[in-house]
Amino acid sequence: MKTSNVILTVTATKTKAIFEISLQRTGKETWLMGNSSFLINFDKYCFRNPVMTYVNPFYSSGVYKPLRMEILLRRILGLQIEIQGMPERIVPLTLEKIAVVEFDYIGNYRGVAWRGIDTAIVDPNFQEVVSNYSIQFK
Repeated sequence: MKTSNVILTVTATKTKAIFEISLQRTGKETWLMGNSSFLINFDKYCFRNPVMTYVNPFYSSGVYKPLRMEILLRRILGLQIEIQGMPERIVPLTLEKIAVVEFDYIGNYRGVAWRGIDTAIVDPNFQEVVSNYSIQFK
């Protein structure tokens, strides 16, 4: 079975919050990253003006289209990995940073949650990778 851990690490100061999305293959079965979506709910009153400050170059060049970031309904952060060819690199067993998004921040962490109904990691053949989604607040 294809499996992974997906970790959202949220780090905040008085005025900035950083969302770091990382991925790690956890099973013995190897797999390649296909079209995949990472969606995160957030409180639109606490987190504003998102800017993607880091993109993993592997998942945004070559056979991958540039990683896309979108804000949906002013309260959902969406990151989309899209392929335009067949990848050759196996997703590693080590934790790998996918992207970092920085927000202007006021308030607290309320409302930060994975949007499980819309978030999915799939291989190039559209087979879903069984994933454990977690959030770490720092």
